[in-house]
Amino acid sequence: MEIVVFLFTTICIIGFISGLTAAISISVLSKYAVGAPRLLKLSGVSLLFKKYYPNHNKQRKVTLALEVICVACILLAFLVLIICIPEMRDLVFKPIGSHSTL
Repeated sequence: MEIVVFLFTTICIIGFISGLTAAISISVLSKYAVGAPRLLKLSGVSLLFKKYYPNHNKQRKVTLALEVICVACILLAFLVLIICIPEMRDLVFKPIGSHSTL
């Protein structure tokens, strides 16, 4: 069980740090967006489009990679919990109609 806690904690820390750096990078990079709508700039969706950052392609790719790492860590942490803890596995895979009512 200690290894599960260690894996979960490590994955969450990596996800938190990459998410934090991605948020900082998005806020810095948003001032260089050319012609991007404000909502797209602040949400980070404008990073998917190369046309909004003609001179900052490398920084755009690094920020996208940080966002992908963050999302992957969140999903991987839930996957570790579901696979390694039997109660979580039963809770997720139990049919909806079989829950006991008090």
